[in-house]
Amino acid sequence: MRIRPFLNSEQFDPETLRILGVAFENGEQFDQETLRILGVAFEQVCIGLRIGDCGDDVKNAIAKKIIELAHTGERNPDRLCERALKDMC
Repeated sequence: MRIRPFLNSEQFDPETLRILGVAFENGEQFDQETLRILGVAFEQVCIGLRIGDCGDDVKNAIAKKIIELAHTGERNPDRLCERALKDMC
């Protein structure tokens, strides 16, 4: 995944960077705390689906689903994870 030059990659964990990258490509903006929450939900979904080291397409689909759910106003990572898993399975 490409990291935008204005981002400090040491500031974010890999899951948050993936969410941020997908959001940036879609013209979305989230504050740092929301990005952290979305990153936690992303990691939980990946663990729940047991995807391990799968391709970027699968991980990007998960990131897009979590961002879609975040648009409903949900900011609880557990509920984001549950809803994403329900919608994807």
